[in-house]
Order: sequence, then C-alpha cells, then structure tokens
Amino acid sequence: MNRIVRIRRQGKKDLWVIIDSVPHLERNKVKEVFTTFSDITLLKHTEFELRESEQKLRAVLNALPDQLFLFSREGICLDAKDNELQSQNFQKIIGKSVFEIFPEPLAQRFQNMLLLTNRTGEIQTFEYHYEYNGKLRDFEARLIRSTEGQILCLIRDITERKRYEIDLQKSESRFRILLESASQAIVLVNVHGRITLVNSHTEQLFGYSRDELINQPVETLLPFSLRGKDHLLNQNKFRQFKTTIPKGSSELSGMRKDGSEFPIEIQLSRVEMLEGPFVMALITDISERKKLESRIRRIEKLEAIGQLAGGIAHDFNNVLAGIIGLSELALRKLTENNPVRENIKLIINKAENAADLVRKLLMFSRQQKIKPQLINLNQVVLSNRKLLQRYLGEDIHLMIHLADDLNSIYGDLSAMDQIITNLCINARDAMPDGGELSLQTSNVQIT
Repeated sequence: MNRIVRIRRQGKKDLWVIIDSVPHLERNKVKEVFTTFSDITLLKHTEFELRESEQKLRAVLNALPDQLFLFSREGICLDAKDNELQSQNFQKIIGKSVFEIFPEPLAQRFQNMLLLTNRTGEIQTFEYHYEYNGKLRDFEARLIRSTEGQILCLIRDITERKRYEIDLQKSESRFRILLESASQAIVLVNVHGRITLVNSHTEQLFGYSRDELINQPVETLLPFSLRGKDHLLNQNKFRQFKTTIPKGSSELSGMRKDGSEFPIEIQLSRVEMLEGPFVMALITDISERKKLESRIRRIEKLEAIGQLAGGIAHDFNNVLAGIIGLSELALRKLTENNPVRENIKLIINKAENAADLVRKLLMFSRQQKIKPQLINLNQVVLSNRKLLQRYLGEDIHLMIHLADDLNSIYGDLSAMDQIITNLCINARDAMPDGGELSLQTSNVQIT
C-alpha cells in the first residue's frame, strides 16, 4: 500500500512524500509493518509547472482564431480545438480519420498533404473552399510536423482577406488603366527626390525603360547643365514639398536617353500614400507648342511689316500716279515721229510695273480691295517664277508644268499671286533639308 502525503511545515516549503507500507504476517496475523518514506517534492513541483505550462499553452491556442487539429502520421485526429467553424462536436472528431472529418474530395487533399508533410518535414500550405452556414468561404490550411512525428494542422478563415485582395487588385487595375491612358508623362517621386513610379508615356517621351528610371534621381530627366541648379525638380527641394507644393506649372528643358533636349512643362501635386507623402509630376512635351508660338510671333512680325508696307505703298502710289499722269500728258503733246516718245512709253511701263508692285504690297497688308477678273494661271505662275525661286532658296529646285489648254478663272490677280507665294513658302518650311517643289496647272472638273 502506498500513499502520497503533503506535509506542511511552518515557515518552510511544503514537503511531498510517498509512503509505502508492507505488512509482515505470522500465522496470518500482522506482526509488524515495514514503512518507507520517499521525498518526491521536486518531482511534484515539476508536475505542477508542466501542468501550468500546458494550461497556458491551451489558453494561447484557444485564443487563436485558427481551428487546430493534431493528426497522427496515419491521418487520425489525436486532438482538436473546439471552433464554431467545425459543424461536428470536437469530442466526436478525436479518433477519426480525415475522411470522416472532411468531405470528399477535400479529405483526399488533406490526406495527401499529411503524407507530404510527414515525408519532407517541411511546412505545407494550401487553400480551399468550404461551405459554412450555407455560404462558400475560403480557408487556408497549414501543416507542421512535430518532433514526435505528429502533424499539427492550423486552419484559418481567409474569406475577408481574399475579399480585400480582390478589392485591392481591382483598385490597382483601375489605377494602372488611368496611369497608362494618360496623355502626359507621369512620374511619382519620393521625398528624397528619387523616382518610384512612371507610366508608359514617360518611357516613350524620354526613351528610358521603367527599370532604368526606378530609384533614380528625378534630375536624370534633365540636361546635365540643369542638374543641381535651382529649379522645380531640384532633388533637395522634395523634402520641402512635404508641406507646400508650388502652384501652377513651370517650363524646363528635358533630356532624352540619347542626349537630345526638348522643352517640357512640369506641374507638381502632392499625393498621400501608406508609405508617406509623395510628389506626382505631370510632364508635357511642349515642342509643338513652342513651334506654334514661334510661328505666331513670325506672323505678327509679318503683319507689322505689312502694315508698314501698306503705309509706305499708299505714299508711293501717289508718287507713281503723278509720274504716270504727267508722262501720259507729255506723250500726247509729242508727234508720232518724235524719238522721245519711246522713252516716255518706257517711263509709263516702268511706273505701271511699280504700281502693280504697290498693289501687291497693299494686298499683302490687307488694305487693297479685291478686284475679280479673268486670269490665266499659267501667266501668273510664269510672272512669279523668279520671285518664287528666290523665296525657296538654293536647296529647293522649282519644277513648273503648265497645261497648254488651261482655262481662265475668275478671281483677283494679286490674291492669286499671294496664294501661290504662300503655298511655296509653306512647302519650303516643310522641307528643311531641301528637295524638289513641283507647280502644275491643269483643268479639273468638280462635281
């Protein structure tokens, strides 16, 4: 007979002993009893600590949102944590195989993963769908082999996480569509002045790939002469953009990967993200706008010259009118045989040519009224041939092909001169490297 006894001691720790008693019999009567006392205090304290540790571990496991199973190597459930996700009573689960716990074909999948975990010793993870309370939910199972060869299986409901992942993918897809469909180059820059994101238009505009630009200083997009200077994209300024962003847009010179420079317009905006504040730069190629502005300025200069020419032409026209008038009066007073008549006729002819030039100047300055008349375009082209060749320069060869049976048109002679001249000048501007310009006349019937 044995008994465990707790002995309380005053001012000292309790003592645990095990008492073993063996009776000595003589003639079937107890003559004496042999008793041994064994101190098991240390063993008892170890037992208490182990039980307390087990209780703590059980509390931690119960606090986890996961459903827990402990399987043997053969797939028999040794223990389980009660969870509302499991429809069966967890006491009834213990001792059953995965084929009795889960429906097919999920049970076979669990069995295969148990065998794989037991064979490799590596953590295995897989996801599956399971119907719970009439709704299809997503779960993640993680299998871990213990030192004793048992396999711990943690099952977590990831339905909400999956939904968040899908929403995030949709949001990223919408953002990517907006980013790539933008007609401007979009560059996202962090507070250290380094590029973190670009769109495809940035690649096309500057000639770099995304990988070449990511984590590079934003001043990479500028000419070497501007880097480090005081401008909107100065790398050190982006730390100041945490609080304030310059309003409006600024014009700078951009530089492509091949080293060519071109004018750009930059507009900055502040963007708040999970990683912190960023600056979004909208970059526009304004090369065509600059060309148009230059052309407009040139047109304005031409208009000013035209107005000046118109004022001079009016005064000169008055002088020519006097010369022509006086010459005609002098011609009337001379006899037919007078040798001076030819000189007077030459003066009148030159004055009329000068008057025609004045009329063109007035037409150019829009101060001459249109006078429609029958015009032969062949004559117009031929009369302007030398002037047009001077406009075109030496790099452009002027070819003229005129129809012999060309019909006359009804219009203003000066206007036609100006139209042909403008067409040739536009053609010249379109051929900066020179070429061949062909002027051709023909009869066309329009229906």
